[in-house]
Amino acid sequence: MRIGHRVARALAGLALLSASAQAQVVVTNTTKYTAPWNTNNPSGLFQIYLQQLNTNYSYFGAVLSIEVGLYSTNIFDYELENTSPGAALFELEGSGNTYATNPGPAAVVGVHSGLLFSTNLAGSDGNSGSGNDYAYFNDIKSVGSHSNLITSAFNSLYFGASTFAVDINSRVSSTLFAAGTYTASRLDDRSLGVAYVIYTYTLVPEPGAFIPLAGVGLGLVWWARRRRSPDGRRLGRPSA
Repeated sequence: MRIGHRVARALAGLALLSASAQAQVVVTNTTKYTAPWNTNNPSGLFQIYLQQLNTNYSYFGAVLSIEVGLYSTNIFDYELENTSPGAALFELEGSGNTYATNPGPAAVVGVHSGLLFSTNLAGSDGNSGSGNDYAYFNDIKSVGSHSNLITSAFNSLYFGASTFAVDINSRVSSTLFAAGTYTASRLDDRSLGVAYVIYTYTLVPEPGAFIPLAGVGLGLVWWARRRRSPDGRRLGRPSA
């Protein structure tokens, strides 16, 4: 019977076909690196470092995109006292940005804007730092985020086995709107956040990835041929 021989040939064909298909597959991969910061001097320029993309591998294909971005939170305390005789509404608005430069030509700017608090305070009671005419706000937060895709002409600036520097500068101002007179102070400014880079690229299998499968296919072909005589007849066990 030739069933065994046919099965062997079919399995060999499948193994070789699978090996060939694996050798041609291109895989898309995404890698993200992050770098946090936490500073008590957010308006001053400071540096953090992000990982470069190591392209020095035989299975590396091509870079599809590089994205650089940030998430930033500026935090401060605020002390406020109404010094006018009547009750008044006070509103604090924040504006500014967290600015990050990178090796590419475009900076990443996370915009901060919006109402930070709104409160009614009673008319002045003549006592400083207490009473219904006074308020102290802890940990007021202003949040900003943004990201940019890097122009492909500058991709090589992000390649290597080391890191690249990102310069961070975060300036968020606050404006108080009030009907009456007041005293106010902003305290304990700080900024925390995360900068990130996202690499999207392709990978191709190493040449050795499909050799085992190809070996299986060739082995099955050899076995099938060994089972047949030179004149094409199937070889069986010798008669007793």
